[in-house]
Amino acid sequence: MIELTSNAPTGGLSGIKFYTTTAYDRNWLGWYDAAARLRVMAGYHSIDYTNSLNHYRYEIKTSDDPAGATPANMATRFWINTDSALVDSGFHYINKLYISHGKYDQGVNFGLKFRGLSSDGTTDVDLAELYVAHDASDNTQLNISPITGFGSSKQALIRLFRSTDTSGTKELQIFKGDNTATATFKIDAHTGAITTMTFIAMDGEAGRNITVGRISTGAGSQVSLVAGGSGIGSY
Repeated sequence: MIELTSNAPTGGLSGIKFYTTTAYDRNWLGWYDAAARLRVMAGYHSIDYTNSLNHYRYEIKTSDDPAGATPANMATRFWINTDSALVDSGFHYINKLYISHGKYDQGVNFGLKFRGLSSDGTTDVDLAELYVAHDASDNTQLNISPITGFGSSKQALIRLFRSTDTSGTKELQIFKGDNTATATFKIDAHTGAITTMTFIAMDGEAGRNITVGRISTGAGSQVSLVAGGSGIGSY
């Protein structure tokens, strides 16, 4: 066991130092299992020797599948850049990222919170939340909440959009249940002046989607309502 005792009353740093002699060096800490197989390693490196790309980042790597094609490979699971006031960070080779509250506390919401500084750089406030609510009856609710941290007169918007620069279907779909349930809510994103909200239901016997209603807007702020194949009217 290595024990480190800090004695830096003025805020200095003490600990283990690693020095490199070339930009390709990797001074890392590694953890081996009982079979002497490397499982986890963590450290910093400047330039990737495999492709000579500049990384300048701290990484955590874990072992690859021992029965796979590259059993000796150590895959980078997490990385965070250095040498910048604002840096990028990322996860690689993962299936899911779990955020577990760990215990049940009624009325406690947990998830992600986004914070930022005011335009004058003086105030650090909450900007938005993505969180889960879990109540006493085991009901769950996912909330996307922009926060008016700068005052009630400021906008706090939610925008869902997809690129319309591709030749594929340009639409945003919100499905109920497991993606095969009986109802969806779809917004068609057109490049022209008309914007359409289409309501779709699943034809259970035929196994296909059918349009059951549509609200569209056109030139001159005209709104058209259509149910099935018949128009209800325009306003």
